[in-house]
Amino acid sequence: MEEKSFYVTYVGNIEEDLEKFGINKYIIINSNLALLYVPVSFQAKVLNQIKTIKWWNENRPMSPMISLDSNTGSNYTIRNASGVDYIYNNSFNDVTGRDILIGVIDSGVDYLHPDLIDEFGNSKILTLWDQESTLKPPPGRFLFGSEFSREEINEAIRRQDPSLSEDRRGTGTIVSGILVGQGNINPAYVGVATGAELVVVKLREYQDEYYEDKYNYTINDFLAAIAYIIEVAGREWRDVIINFTVGARSSFGYVSVLNTWPEMAFPGVIFVSGAGDQRNTYIHYAGKFENQDSVNDIIFEFGDGDGLDIFVEGAGIDRIDGRIISPSGEMSYNALYAPDYYEYTGKFNLEDTTYMVRYFYPWASTGSELLEINLRNMKPGSWTLRLTPNEYSSGEYHVYLPNRNLMSNRDGFIDSDSFSNITLFGYDFDVITVGAYDNRYDSMWVGSSRGPVRAPWVKPDIAAAGVNIISTFPNKAYRPGTGTGISSSIVSGILALIMEYIKQQSPAPKFLLFPQPLKTYLMLGAERRNIYNFPNDSFGYGVVNFKNTIQKISENL
Repeated sequence: MEEKSFYVTYVGNIEEDLEKFGINKYIIINSNLALLYVPVSFQAKVLNQIKTIKWWNENRPMSPMISLDSNTGSNYTIRNASGVDYIYNNSFNDVTGRDILIGVIDSGVDYLHPDLIDEFGNSKILTLWDQESTLKPPPGRFLFGSEFSREEINEAIRRQDPSLSEDRRGTGTIVSGILVGQGNINPAYVGVATGAELVVVKLREYQDEYYEDKYNYTINDFLAAIAYIIEVAGREWRDVIINFTVGARSSFGYVSVLNTWPEMAFPGVIFVSGAGDQRNTYIHYAGKFENQDSVNDIIFEFGDGDGLDIFVEGAGIDRIDGRIISPSGEMSYNALYAPDYYEYTGKFNLEDTTYMVRYFYPWASTGSELLEINLRNMKPGSWTLRLTPNEYSSGEYHVYLPNRNLMSNRDGFIDSDSFSNITLFGYDFDVITVGAYDNRYDSMWVGSSRGPVRAPWVKPDIAAAGVNIISTFPNKAYRPGTGTGISSSIVSGILALIMEYIKQQSPAPKFLLFPQPLKTYLMLGAERRNIYNFPNDSFGYGVVNFKNTIQKISENL
C-alpha cells in the first residue's frame, strides 16, 4: 500500500481538526467513526494531539472465513443444510424473504451466474459497489471504487458482458448463492431466501502483508462497506441483514466500533458474523504470571514470510512489559509502561529485522492493556516473546497472531490454545455470531472458533451447518465451501425468512425485528444434544433449527 490508514472514533467537528493537522483524505462513516488515509511517513502519535479524536487504531488485515473445497462426493445442498424447505413446502405460507436486503461483503460476485437472475431476467443484486473499480466515480462520500445499479447490471446481463466487475476468488459468489440462489442451472442448489435481494460490496484486495502469495482485505474497507450497505437500506426504506464472511484477528476481549452506528439499535438492521476459522490454528496463546517476579517466555515459529504482528491483551488492571528475542539471541528494547503514548523502535542487526512496539494502557476497547508488536523483514526460525508483569493483579493475559490463512503452516506458537479465538467483529453482543457445524460427524467443525470471551455473554451465539456446502461459483459453476462464513450466510438467509414471516402478521410485531429478540428465537429453536451442557463455548445455544424457531415465534404471536 502506498499509504497507511486509521479508523478513529471522535466527538465534535473532526473535519475541521483534521484539516488543521494537514489530513485531507478521510471518510466520515457516521457521527462517531471516521477513516483516515495518510502518507506512509505519517507518525501515529500525531493523532493523540487531535482533541476531537477519542480513540484510534491502525488499519489491519482481514481474511475470508470461507475456504474452497473440491467436489468430494460428501457435499450438502443449501436446503438440506438450512432446513428451510419446511416453509417452502407449506402451502399455507408464502415466505421467501421478500423486501429484505442482505449485505454481502466479500470478494465480489459473478452477476452473470444464472442462479443470481430471477425468472424475469433481472439481477438479484440491487446495487454493487466494487471498491477496486475505476469505471465510474465512487459512490457518495466514499473515496474509491464504482457503484453499479440494478439497471446497469441488468443491461450487462442482457449483453452477457462480464466487464463491470468480477469475482476472482469465488467466495462472494458462493455467499450470494447461499442467500438467494434461484437454482436455475440445477434446482438442487437453490438458496435459502430466494425472494430477498442483495447489496454486494467487493472489497479491495491487498497482497504481501505477511507473505507474497497471500491476499487480504482490511478493516477500513470493511467498515466503509457496512456504512454503504446501511446507506442503501435507508435510501430504499428496507430492512437489512449484513452478513460478515470476512474476519479480523481473534481476541479475548473487545468493544467493537460497530457500536458507533446508531442503526444497531434500530429494528430491521441485523448484523450476522461468522465466529472465525481459527480453532486449532496455533494463533492464540493463553498465559498467566505466578507472581510479580515471573518471567514468561513464549516461543513461536516463523517461516519465510516478510513480517508478523503480535497482540498481547492483558486482563483487569494488569500491566505487562514485553520484548522480542530473535533466533540468534538478540533482544529488543523492553517495552515498559509509560503514561504518555510511546513507540519503541529498533532493529535486530544479525537478522536485519526491524521492530516497533506500541503500548496502550488502558486500551479504550477493553479498559485493559494492549501491547502491539510489529516485526518486518523477519527471518525463519524460533522467536521468543518475553513477558514480565509491571503491575501484577490477576496475572492473566492472551497473545494473538494474525489469522492462519494470512500466514504459512509453519507459523504459530509452540504451545498454543484452541479457545478464546472469536473474531473481533463477532465479539459484539448485538451481533449474531455463528459457529460452523459439521453434518458429516454430527459435531462442531474442527476449525470453528470458540469462546469464552471476556464478557457476560456467550460466543458464538449459535451454530449452523458450515462444511462442504455446495453453492454458486463463477462461470456458471457450483462448488462446495467450508467455514463459519458459510454458517453465517445460512443464518442470514434464515433470518430473512423469519423477518418476512413476522412482517406478514397483522398487526406486525415490529419489536421482534430487533437483533436481540431474533437472536433469542434462534436460541429457543436450536437443537441441543443432551450429552452437552448449554450454552457452551463451541455450540453457543445449539445448532440452528429453522422449523423449531418458526414454531416458537408462531406460538408467541
